[in-house]
Amino acid sequence: MARLLLTAFREQRIAAGAYQAILIDEGQDFVGDWYRALVQALDPATGELLVALDPAQNIYGREVAWGTSASGSPRGHGTSKSITGTARRSRPRHAG
Repeated sequence: MARLLLTAFREQRIAAGAYQAILIDEGQDFVGDWYRALVQALDPATGELLVALDPAQNIYGREVAWGTSASGSPRGHGTSKSITGTARRSRPRHAG
C-alpha cells in the first residue's frame, strides 16, 4: 500500500503535503516505506511528524528506517527524547 501511495505522489496523481502534522503511535511496527509515504503527505511548511515507539514492544524485530532527505524522510531538524519508566497512570484491574 505504501509503495502505491509513493508512486501516486511521484506521478502527481494525488497531492502531497495535505497534512500539517502526523502522529504515529507504535512506530516500532512501521517499515521504511510507510514512513516515506507519510512524510510525503506532510505540508512542507510545517512538516510536524511525531513518532512514539517502544523498542521493548518490537515484536516484529523491525529496525526504524528513516532513510535520507532525498527519499522523503524527515529533514533531521527535530529532536528526539527517550523516556525511561512507565507513563501509564491507570490502576491495574483484577478479575473479581
